[in-house]
Amino acid sequence: MDTVIKAMTGLFFSLLLVFIGVSLITSSLNATRANRVLAGYVDKISCSNYSDDVIAGCKVDAKEQFGGEDPLIVDKLTQKGSNHVKFATATLTYRFQIPVMGLTREHKVEAVIH
Repeated sequence: MDTVIKAMTGLFFSLLLVFIGVSLITSSLNATRANRVLAGYVDKISCSNYSDDVIAGCKVDAKEQFGGEDPLIVDKLTQKGSNHVKFATATLTYRFQIPVMGLTREHKVEAVIH
């Protein structure tokens, strides 16, 4: 009887370890995806010379992929007295969660657009 209890306890902890490991890997993949998506948006916006239409399209795409109110925020910085954009910053907000551990947080990825 003692062997059965030890075997079940070992099986339980092994399965728990597997579920936590899979959750951590999935969360890491989601964070990596957010970084890559933001890099794509930065390239699009930079190549379009900070076009408002391209920025709006990127915002719509980010909302479809990551949800939330406004997951992509792009701030254009201009010189005083000029309409020419010098550079911009982009911030992508996404949900980071590990379901097995009950952890859910909002994470942000930031990038400078030259």
